[in-house]
Amino acid sequence: MSRINIDGIEFYYELHGSAGPHLMLICGLGSHLDAWDVELVETLSPETRLVLFDNRGSGRSDKPDIEYSIPMLADDAANLLDALGVTRAHILGASMGGMIAQEFALRHPDKTANLILCCTASGGEHMVPPEQEVIQTLARVDGLTPEEIWRKNQPLSFTKEFIENNRDWLEKKMRRELPYTSPPFSFKRQMTAALYHDSYERLSEITCPTLVMTGTEDILIPPRNSELIASRIPGAVLKRYEGTGHAFMSEARETVVRDILEFVHRHHSGC
Repeated sequence: MSRINIDGIEFYYELHGSAGPHLMLICGLGSHLDAWDVELVETLSPETRLVLFDNRGSGRSDKPDIEYSIPMLADDAANLLDALGVTRAHILGASMGGMIAQEFALRHPDKTANLILCCTASGGEHMVPPEQEVIQTLARVDGLTPEEIWRKNQPLSFTKEFIENNRDWLEKKMRRELPYTSPPFSFKRQMTAALYHDSYERLSEITCPTLVMTGTEDILIPPRNSELIASRIPGAVLKRYEGTGHAFMSEARETVVRDILEFVHRHHSGC
């Protein structure tokens, strides 16, 4: 558990594992590194050197009340790698983190060993939005506590079946995440950055090996977005996880970890 100051912004980060290639995980909207499943970190770290961190505006990193952008957040990630002495890494981003990862690969190709894009979108006019009911549920926050918001949004990320069968696990996950909930102002700053993200026309410029992953029942970022991304990046591989939602990395964890490690090791060189 460490903090580092980069250009006047203090970032919170953690390093896990001591062998294998570097793998940076980039969090989604309003999320922080404690939102990654403990089991995911425990199964990835024996074979990789994980770099976990909180984006600016989230978790235990600084939350300047200024305009954010996805390129800014991508540069933050690149600057963190520089500060840690990591010249090249495998980059995995989930949801908004996937948007940041796209920009990372476009802006810092020399630092990108390969790219893993999870439940994300290219943005702009080509983005396939969620249903209006989902948007309304997500936006309903007035007068609610962080715990009430977390419980309200649970069905947006997890399938009904997973929720019914994993209530104790979800309760522990919530208790782990709630202490680092983003304040409303920085959440809105990140959301605005995500809304202005548009990489569609530039995705063909990504030349590193790319794995695109999605849950077939994702109602938050519909899987068609992953299909579009995979069709735009030369040689990209698309993996669909049947019967899983936006949180497919939890719902199909064993298979997802296997696919991530297989992809990372297949394309590992000098990172």
